[in-house]
Amino acid sequence: MSDVYSNTSSGLDKQGRQKEILDFLKANSAASVADLCERFQVSEMTIRRDLHELDRVGLLRRVHGGAMLGASRSYEPPYKSRAVENMAQKKAIARRAAAFVVDGDSLALDNSTTTIEMVEFLTPRLNLTIVTASLSIAMAVAEQFHSNSGLRLIVTGGVVRPGEMSLVGDFAQNMLRELHADKAFIGVGAIDIAEGFTEYNLDDAFVKRALVASAREVYVLADSTKFGRSTFASVGALDIADAIVTDTSIPEKMAEQIRARGIEVILAE
Repeated sequence: MSDVYSNTSSGLDKQGRQKEILDFLKANSAASVADLCERFQVSEMTIRRDLHELDRVGLLRRVHGGAMLGASRSYEPPYKSRAVENMAQKKAIARRAAAFVVDGDSLALDNSTTTIEMVEFLTPRLNLTIVTASLSIAMAVAEQFHSNSGLRLIVTGGVVRPGEMSLVGDFAQNMLRELHADKAFIGVGAIDIAEGFTEYNLDDAFVKRALVASAREVYVLADSTKFGRSTFASVGALDIADAIVTDTSIPEKMAEQIRARGIEVILAE
């Protein structure tokens, strides 16, 4: 088992320790309770409690004497936990994506923990029309923009997904089908060369498809951890995107494969 992470993890709080357990499993696929006790300098009972909690929410699978990766492809980590992961990368991606927006654009923004970070970088633009199926993004837009900016905010309506604050169902999809945006910015659960863009939840995937179909240009915002895997529901093949905005840690081979399909890969420093 390769020792990718230095053994400096003692003294972490529970949340930090559980995050490092998952990082260790991503690098090594499996770990024993004894290994984790030594790594974190905590008791066997503490590690077993951590593994039980992570197994209960689907982030790993308990096995005899330890744990291994094995989360279901349909398991969707809670929005609040996703929102704080890889925050520096998400901010950089959001800033880079916002640079493609010009005064007077009509934008379609999906419910994504990266897309929502775009809102603060859009405020210098004037006379924007923003369409969204996300209550979180609608609230962020309303708070960031002033009444003299010429902003027009359109919220699709639909059924609210608890915890996610996304709007799903026929109301949301039908509204998006009636509109024609200049640019769409979406996040996804995962990106795979063969399986394309996928999402955890089928209802959200349907809304993303309608949003993509409504736009002239499509930008997918995804940090480098999303590449090389897939989740439960298909959003579409890679060629639905005009560009993917990601961070500089994207696997070079994947970036080359994506560019070979005529899709721009834009790196956010």
